[in-house]
Amino acid sequence: MATKLDPVLRQAEIVQLRGMVATQHRQLRLLRDDSAAAAEVVAGSLPATCAKPRLTTAAVTGLVEAASARLELLDTTLGTALRAPWPERRSSVPVLRPSPGLAAYALRNVPSLPNLVMALFLRSRTEAKAAVERVVAEQQSGEPFLPVFLTNDSDFGPLREQRLVFEYFPFTLDASAPPPEPRWAAYFQAVLELTMRRWGVRQVVLL
Repeated sequence: MATKLDPVLRQAEIVQLRGMVATQHRQLRLLRDDSAAAAEVVAGSLPATCAKPRLTTAAVTGLVEAASARLELLDTTLGTALRAPWPERRSSVPVLRPSPGLAAYALRNVPSLPNLVMALFLRSRTEAKAAVERVVAEQQSGEPFLPVFLTNDSDFGPLREQRLVFEYFPFTLDASAPPPEPRWAAYFQAVLELTMRRWGVRQVVLL
């Protein structure tokens, strides 16, 4: 108790504490400087070299329609019978419930709202933004639903700002693109089928 009341010792402890704080600040500045320098080195030495697949509008539409048709067939009695002889089994995928977005956040606790999966693949960045705004307006003025957006645009800002759920498909639209490579087309359809199963829908709406 006497030590705590001694003004000389108390002043020494304060000086020591200030020195420790100053040392920590110096170390943090060094770490920040090192991190920034490392980030510059990594960014400079790892240029993007992987080109995205190029697809025509007709190819995108065909792949989406084929994935929807395949999923619809596989979920029928006939589809189950056709798959029965094969050794692999499709794993069960739980249906997820997406966030309704900031504009319709009050819908988060409303039960049994349907999910609606919409693709922005065929729209430019400006057109896609306008399409999202129309969907959000319809979500609040008509029958309520929970939207999920599919996009091939790497700028997710407009969707993130509104806290909307989205999935990214890396490809670019090109009117002069050749037909998609068969293995990539099969991969795209498989991923799209998994997306539809995950959100519990049979169709993808092309906006």
